[in-house]
Amino acid sequence: MRGSEDVGAGPDDLLVLGGQGFSEPSEIVYAQVADTTSIPAAPPLLPVGNSASAGWAEFVNISTPEADALTIRLPAELVEGESYALWVRRAR
Repeated sequence: MRGSEDVGAGPDDLLVLGGQGFSEPSEIVYAQVADTTSIPAAPPLLPVGNSASAGWAEFVNISTPEADALTIRLPAELVEGESYALWVRRAR
């Protein structure tokens, strides 16, 4: 998976995502995944709110000037020890 990497973080932690071309504002969607050996598809529908299974992570900051990192706060709804996938989208 492009840009994928196993990272340890828990509910309410700050997480820095490396990449390129991030813009403000960005939307960060998360979803719980059971099978960590395959690449999960992005959710076809955007979550309405946050739950243990899916939702939105809070955008905190974009590095400048190259916008090569994005800092987010993981939601309190995440379950410690479970695996989650994250997708970064440009806000519409």
